[in-house]
Amino acid sequence: MKAKKILAFLCTSAVLISFSGCGENNDISIATSTNVTTTTSINTKNENTTTVTTTPAPTESNVSASEPEIPALSADSVDNLADIVEKDVGDTIAVLNSEYEQLKAELNTFDIYLANADKMEAFYEKINVTNRNLCIRMYEYSLNYAEIIINSDMTFDDKYDELNNLLDDVYDAAGDEILDGIYDGILEDMLDDYYDGIIENGQDTVEYSTWYHARSDEYEWWYDTRSDVYEDWYDFRGDVYEFWSDLRGEMWDDDQEKALEKIEDFRKDIEKMKD
Repeated sequence: MKAKKILAFLCTSAVLISFSGCGENNDISIATSTNVTTTTSINTKNENTTTVTTTPAPTESNVSASEPEIPALSADSVDNLADIVEKDVGDTIAVLNSEYEQLKAELNTFDIYLANADKMEAFYEKINVTNRNLCIRMYEYSLNYAEIIINSDMTFDDKYDELNNLLDDVYDAAGDEILDGIYDGILEDMLDDYYDGIIENGQDTVEYSTWYHARSDEYEWWYDTRSDVYEDWYDFRGDVYEFWSDLRGEMWDDDQEKALEKIEDFRKDIEKMKD
């Protein structure tokens, strides 16, 4: 067991170093509120069943459409919970892309865009709110993973190993999909389609000052949204990694009580995010 723990320590240190060396430096404040709820029920004797219920936050009145409804699903195992996380992320990004395609079909010329720029601004806000809510759900899923594993009848060694699923499914898989689908996906498409596309090509159709202000507004909306999206994503990944690392440390020390304290502290942090 000693050799296994030394090897695990070296692997964890390597992951931590790679994490701290990547990312962007964003000093942008977040002013978006959210209200996501999760109901958890754990049977600590023989079965661990977590009921995951996520409710998208109400958005501003000028933000069109709603986020996908995430049904209450029973997660009686880490594998089941992994399917829930994957479906949530995939469905959320798919809804955003579908709404963007509808918006692009409507605002398909510079004149139409100019007369309906408020719709574009509202959609940027929709992206920001949706991404933030999705990231908060990743915190909640991480909490669900921890509750299923830590409250199980597994040995401390097995719990230590099983916690890697939290890192694999939420930090890595879901985190990568959110970044690829929103930050490097839909937002990059919007830059190409409008700032470098429809708006750029509309320069000769109106007075220069009108065109200039429209293009400047578009870039500012895009840049602010992309910065906020990255910051929420980066914070979620950093906090989840720290949570995972702390729990593994307590399992290393065979300390169930401290692990449960870490879980409760993490739960309180999530509630603060939703205030």
